[in-house]
This record gives sequence, C-alpha cells and structure tokens, in this order.
Amino acid sequence: MVRRFYSFSTGHVPSPGEAGVLAAVTDAFADDSLALRQLALRVATSSGFRYVGAAVEAPEAPADPSPPEEVGVALPGTLEAEDYLEGGPGVGYYDTTPGNEGGEYRDEDVDIQAATGGGFNVGWIDGGEWLAYAIAVPEGGATFTVTARVAAEAIEERTFSLHVDDTWVAAITFTGSGDWQGWTEQSAVGVELPGGVHALKLVFEDGRMNLDRLTFLAE
Repeated sequence: MVRRFYSFSTGHVPSPGEAGVLAAVTDAFADDSLALRQLALRVATSSGFRYVGAAVEAPEAPADPSPPEEVGVALPGTLEAEDYLEGGPGVGYYDTTPGNEGGEYRDEDVDIQAATGGGFNVGWIDGGEWLAYAIAVPEGGATFTVTARVAAEAIEERTFSLHVDDTWVAAITFTGSGDWQGWTEQSAVGVELPGGVHALKLVFEDGRMNLDRLTFLAE
C-alpha cells in the first residue's frame, strides 16, 4: 500500500510547545477522516504553521519473488482430456460443431460432459477433430506406456493418434463397448518422447467416441 507523509513547518526552530502541536497536526492530517484533516489544517493555520507538502512512500518489491510455475503436464502423469490448452480454436482445439454439447466444465466448442466415476470426458467427437496440450518430459527424454480411458457406443474399432510438435508418435485403437459410458482402457507401448516442454496433439481419425484421460507410465 502507498503511504503519504504530510509536512508542516513553523518557519523557525519550534519551541517545545510548538513541536508537540506540530506533531499532533501532522499525524491528524494523515488520517483517513476528512473532518479530522480539516480540523488539523485549521489548527495549523491558527498556529502560524505553514503546509510544506506530502512525501510518498511506495511499497518495496518482494526481495525473493516466487519462481514462475512450470508450463505443461508433468510426465509421468495423467492428462485429463478436458484440460486442453487455452487459446480457443486453432490453438487448444479444432471442433467441427459450435457450442459445448455436454454443457459442462468449459464454455467453448469442445463437447464435455460428466463422466461416470467422477470428473469429465470429451464426447460427441467427429473424425478430423483434435485437442492440444502442453507436456513436460524429463530432461533427456523418456519412453512411456500411454493408456487411454475411452468409450464408444458402436462395437467397432475407433482410432486416434498422438503427435508431438506435429510429429506422429503413436496411435491407439480400441473397440467400443456398446455404451457411451462403458469405459475401457487401451494402451500404446514404447512411446518415445523428447525431453522438455512440448506440444502434444490428439488427432481423432475416427469419430463417435468418448475420451476421459490419458495416463503416461514410464517404462
């Protein structure tokens, strides 16, 4: 908070009595009360004191500011499908239909609904859509087993692929259970990722599937 210090002067070396009144007037004039400041000004004027001005003390910057938070989902770890990058279409996602069909979690065009077992899932997926994320891989790179929690109403194969910095790294294909919330897990093994922070894009070659999350387990 910025503080102001108000100054008055007698124009000469004050007597002990003047010094006491001067200190009281100075303290009162710095008060938040307008009435008290007006009274202090009248006392100062009647005492022959002269208003010199105000000095401003600005707050000091913190000596040890907190370091910025790391960008990206730290791997090994879990990536929730609904936590795609902010920035809107073309940055965090590409979706073929307007609005959030599920009406949950985010007010954008990606369709999100409550998932059985808690949390949310991305649904109403059409072929050609994609979602983007930031991931942080340990220095030197690592190899992962990537497991997707997925569902589809049709009992047939569905595929989506993983791209890091626009380079294909893996694909996951699963067979639907016959229920939009009938979750199954399907993995891709030996997925090699470079160290550092990178852009991960999930590209849905097929539509009509639900995606809850991806789990990255170090091999």
